[in-house]
Amino acid sequence: MDIMISEVSEASQRILIVKGKAGLGNRFLSLLGSILFCQVHNRLLCVDWSDGAYAPKGVDAFRLAFRCNLPSIPIADVNEDCDVFPPIWRSNLRRSVTDMIDEHDSKYWDRETAVFSRYSIRFCNPCPPNKVVLRWSYHDDIKDFFPMLGLSVFTEAGRFRLLRETIRKHLAFEAGLLEDFESTWTKNHSGETIGVHIRYTDNRNPLRIQLAQLDRLAKEHGQAKIFVATDSAMVESMLTERYKSRVVTTQKSLVENGPPLHRQGLGDEARQSALLDLFLLSKCDYLVYSARSTFGYCAALFSQIPAERRFDCLSKWQQIKRTLNCIKWNLDRRSQ
Repeated sequence: MDIMISEVSEASQRILIVKGKAGLGNRFLSLLGSILFCQVHNRLLCVDWSDGAYAPKGVDAFRLAFRCNLPSIPIADVNEDCDVFPPIWRSNLRRSVTDMIDEHDSKYWDRETAVFSRYSIRFCNPCPPNKVVLRWSYHDDIKDFFPMLGLSVFTEAGRFRLLRETIRKHLAFEAGLLEDFESTWTKNHSGETIGVHIRYTDNRNPLRIQLAQLDRLAKEHGQAKIFVATDSAMVESMLTERYKSRVVTTQKSLVENGPPLHRQGLGDEARQSALLDLFLLSKCDYLVYSARSTFGYCAALFSQIPAERRFDCLSKWQQIKRTLNCIKWNLDRRSQ
């Protein structure tokens, strides 16, 4: 799928800053949408994940984790007093989204679009002409500008292909990490492996549906190992009891009935744990996940697992809702 883009000139120094917020899956999807936005609108990319969730506060976790081959600029090189939109960020470019909202809109709720727009551009609006524009989101949001990406109709399948291709062309794990992760895979995985990701803390995946799918695969592939990636100590214990010695896990600081790792203030440990799980899931022969979790969805994007071996577990209502949303977004674009 070809995208009509302009070559980004570093001399132009028109920049999109994408701030990290929430978990790795959320910020990674936001990054992918931002990469495509930069290509379409001829802007330099500036990724700022220095909010403290995945590295010590002030340290950019993105540069510790990934390599990006797009023209880019570090946040430290962006003038804080530049012409920026939204204007609330002027002289505040080094600050995190959470800190800014806590200070100015402490009662903010995610669905309050008017408040959200004070802190982020929206892809559904024309790109502001300012030298620097700033964005944060929990999602890629390419539904808001898909015709500019060469998509005549927005579908979930088309979105998946485009985001996967964006990763393949522009992103990779940092070289040292990749070497370590490859070594971990080689030492601990041989033969077929079924990967399963289950989010079950603040955002719960449809556990019953995922277990039914996992049971079927485990029966069909009786010698396959089962790599379990989860944020829940309860789920990890349950699957270990269910599948015994077939289960493979990574060591992480799971707290019974506790918050996700990125909310525990673990910094480097949270980053290493999340990245390793993401890599190992992507290497499996089969993948059971739910797109209700952006982390599981990103594991599917990173992988080269063919569609017939990927199992996105959604309830009937969630499937219907996703279809209806696609119809709505297509109708909205036609009416503009």
